[in-house]
Amino acid sequence: MISLFLLNESISDIEFGDFQSGIDDLILIDSDKDDIFFKNSNVYNIDNYLGLCENYSQENQFRIEFLEKLENHDSNPQSVDDLRKIFPKRANGFLGIDFSKICIEENLCVANNNDFSIFKEYYTSLVTFSNFKDLKQVCFPNIIFSQDSENQLIAYGESKYFKQCIEQFEILEKYLKSWGRGNFSYQDLNDKTAITISPESTTTMRKYRDDRVFSLPDGGTGVFELHIKLGNIRIHLLEDNIKKKIIIGYIGKHLKI
Repeated sequence: MISLFLLNESISDIEFGDFQSGIDDLILIDSDKDDIFFKNSNVYNIDNYLGLCENYSQENQFRIEFLEKLENHDSNPQSVDDLRKIFPKRANGFLGIDFSKICIEENLCVANNNDFSIFKEYYTSLVTFSNFKDLKQVCFPNIIFSQDSENQLIAYGESKYFKQCIEQFEILEKYLKSWGRGNFSYQDLNDKTAITISPESTTTMRKYRDDRVFSLPDGGTGVFELHIKLGNIRIHLLEDNIKKKIIIGYIGKHLKI
């Protein structure tokens, strides 16, 4: 889950035309439903905002509506440390237009959709077993982890297995972002990425199908036949062709074959 706070200093000392085009870039950010963008109400006193009200047009009305839809917050954070105190256990950054005169790490400043992608990639590089629960939705929005698989992954701690799994999930996530029409194709993923996903043999499924039945995050169970091989580690997964997501059901030692 992501929290971005509109930094008033990044939108106040710029030309009105730059402010308008900058707001347009912010409107186009492709955020997730769990992401929250905040503002301090002082934004309504900024000359550029008042300029939107004074120079009415349909375009300016859209810009006003965007700013009004940002969640109000009494705080006025000036650093990432401030944000972490306000929003613990979230991926925090700043929303704005011109950060050139502001001393905040560039990876944490979001002015457009490309910046937003870089921001999420940066947080992926920070994932550890201790913060995985907090960052999984930020870094892997198209991968759903069952409670069992999440616990299995975290149990690896700082070992090489945890890092290897995260590397696989990074590649998988990038591929899933481009999943459009049609059902999931593990063959297509194998052709286009460094991941190798395999189904089980007919013999294995006949003899050990029940060993590949794992819990689903929303209740019930599913057959997780497809798997990624990492040495003696297996990541068993199931596609959701409706939601266009991949569910991870098991991370652990090689199952019976």
